[in-house]
Amino acid sequence: MKLAKTMGGILMVAGTAIGAGMLALPVQTASLGFVPSSFALIISAFFMALSALYLLEVNLWLKDKSTLISMANATLGKTGKTLTWLSYLLLLYALLSAYLKGASGWLLTSLSATSIQLSEPCAMLLIALVTGFCIAYGTKAVDYLNRYLSLGLITAYLLLLTLALPKVDIALLKFNDYEKFGQVFPLMLTSFGFSIIVPSLNHYFKGSKLQLLTVILGGTLLTLMVYLFWEAVIFGLIPSDGVNGLNAIATQGDNGTRVVLALQAITQHSFIGHCAGIFAICAITTSFLGVSLSAFHFLEEASHTYIKKPQPLLLLLILFLPPFCWAIFFPQGFEQILSLAGLFVAFLLGILPAWMLYRGRYTLKLSHGFKTPGGRPLIIICLLFFSTVILIDVWQCFVV
Repeated sequence: MKLAKTMGGILMVAGTAIGAGMLALPVQTASLGFVPSSFALIISAFFMALSALYLLEVNLWLKDKSTLISMANATLGKTGKTLTWLSYLLLLYALLSAYLKGASGWLLTSLSATSIQLSEPCAMLLIALVTGFCIAYGTKAVDYLNRYLSLGLITAYLLLLTLALPKVDIALLKFNDYEKFGQVFPLMLTSFGFSIIVPSLNHYFKGSKLQLLTVILGGTLLTLMVYLFWEAVIFGLIPSDGVNGLNAIATQGDNGTRVVLALQAITQHSFIGHCAGIFAICAITTSFLGVSLSAFHFLEEASHTYIKKPQPLLLLLILFLPPFCWAIFFPQGFEQILSLAGLFVAFLLGILPAWMLYRGRYTLKLSHGFKTPGGRPLIIICLLFFSTVILIDVWQCFVV
């Protein structure tokens, strides 16, 4: 029973992390090649697992504080609480904007084979309306839909690996260039952003330290392996140069569809193309539904401060209007918006846990029981790493 529960927790961690970000990874890392991007994935996995352990340690001190916001309030005061609230909201909006763009891209691609014609804004509006209806119908509906989509995601991924790995060209995997190495970390951190569920895991496993450690480290390792195999397939089949090359996709911008379409065009294998397409659609939809539901509940809880009984229609408008406008008026590529989300991930799931831990351990003297190894030096290294990622992301998004 314990083993089954632990395995369920590992899959929960991996399922939270793995999603639409996978579609953007090959495009964002195209200039690096397989080996440098794998190295960057390993570094990202290490620091995101470390920050998750920091979050777990703080959460174990504050058993009655079950959310990031309440934990920040208990350890950092009102300033920390406000910064957490803002960064969480901005992260959710950035992710929703990217997923709206990705989902509309796939809807338009699917409709291109029919006589139905839609503009991108109309496609995004239609997707927002359907998703809003699902959320308004209740969490149970989203849960059941997500289960079937997750099953489709896993099946399509395994079939894709089985069919595509034997066709990988090893020569294509040998290319490497470290010039833009630092620029890929914002997106990679977004792709490992599972630690937001650490408080829920702590509650689910009733504070069992061994199980929680196994779940966090096992889930991180599983996520890393899934990404490494995905990168190997894409880099081993799609060349850097050419009309359907990764550099061309990166230069021209991607809406979440081009990697899969390039894969289908290059392999000339319809079943590989269908598997990749199903995988992409399921990845974007599961991510979009999960983030939309989380954002809806977050806004619902926050609005109780000002409105006793907030109307669902008003909350859905507040939920979808800002990301819809962002996607329309700032038409960056799918992977660029996800990369921007890395700025908020670096603060919310990187700097914040280390900051809470440092203050809780060494200023408030809250530390007891489980202790993440590394002490002060590793906390400082962690803070420096995530601060550097934020500076890189700001430079990429607002200066270059």
